[in-house]
Parts: sequence; C-alpha cells; structure tokens
Amino acid sequence: MSARKLISLATVLIIGMVTSCKKEGATDNTPTLTFVNSVQEATPQDVFVNNIKANISALAYLSAASIAKPSGNIEVSFKNAGSATVSASGNVPTDNIASKTVFLVKEPDESLIVITYNNDRPATDGRARIRFIHVAPRLAASLRVSTTSGTSLYAGLAFKEGTSYLSIEAGTSLNVVMGNAALEVTTIPGTEFEPGKFYTVWFSSTTIDKANYRVIKEN
Repeated sequence: MSARKLISLATVLIIGMVTSCKKEGATDNTPTLTFVNSVQEATPQDVFVNNIKANISALAYLSAASIAKPSGNIEVSFKNAGSATVSASGNVPTDNIASKTVFLVKEPDESLIVITYNNDRPATDGRARIRFIHVAPRLAASLRVSTTSGTSLYAGLAFKEGTSYLSIEAGTSLNVVMGNAALEVTTIPGTEFEPGKFYTVWFSSTTIDKANYRVIKEN
C-alpha cells in the first residue's frame, strides 16, 4: 500500500473517531427525570419507572439522582429498598416540558405522596437561575426568601409549592424565614451559586419554625 493511501486511511479513521466521540458525548440536552427523597423518616427508596427499577442507588433522605427521561406515559413508584413495599406512586404529567423533578413528600397527615415539578428553564443570561420548592410539612407557615441585603425574591412560598426560575447575581447569599418573622433565619451562602447555572433549592424541616435547605445543581 502506498504512503498516500496509508495517510488517507489514517485520516478517515481519525475523522470517524472524532465523530463518534461527539455523538456519544452529546448528552447535555437529554431530557431527564430527577428523583428526590424529602422524607426524613423514610428508609432508603428504590425508584421504579413504569414498573422497572431505575438504574440508580437507593435514595436516602435528602439525596437525589437522575436518569434519562423515557418517552410516553410515565409512572413513578418509590419502594422501600429491596422490598416490594410501595411508599407512594404517581404519574408524571405529559406535557411539553422535557425534564422534570419528582419528589417523595410527606403530608401533614403522615401519608406519602409523589409530586412532580417541571424543569422549565428559561434561556441563561450569565446569572445564576434558582427556583425554590417547599416540601417541609412540619413548618407552621409559608416561607419568604430574600437576599441578605434585603431584596425580596419570593414571599409566601407554601407547602408543596414551587417557584419558577429566578435570576440572581452569582455569589448572592440568601436568607429564608417563615412568613414575616425575623426569627430562625436560614442563610444560604452565595458560594452555592455560579454564573450561568441552574439550581433547585428545596426546603425540609425537623422543627416548626426553621427551614433546612438542599441545593441541586442542574447543569
């Protein structure tokens, strides 16, 4: 084989390898389902999607994990890890929002339910985009979120409510309080929030007067 043919063959192989890598790595825009266990008393939970166990580890309290979102109708079930005991189940709404976050939530009456929130992200503007979700049944009132400098971001966040994505400067620290009270302030440090990133901040609680928070970085 001539040197020219060898060079041509090598070029074809290199181009083919680069093309394959691009296809395999193109996952940033893949629709996802993110699962969250917000129930403090719950044992670790296996997640089933349309009666098939999701390829993730059992979700302990406060943990989250994601999978590629299947097409068509979707039923999600949370089960005590390693058993057939169903903690709660529910259907994921079929709409034009691609990615969704599915929470296992405890009601005030101690029953467990599944709640789905749409990840309806707007176009990025170089700032941090944050949404807030309240899944803390023990809290006695709604939540108010503001910057530590006093700018209100959202007031009256009720149990099971989720906000749209709000835009803040990256590095902005936040305060969370119940209603209009100035007591039991929960501060979220600005180091949690980077420019151009999307976040879900969700609230749980072990008391009636102070919110705990968890941050899910979405991209």
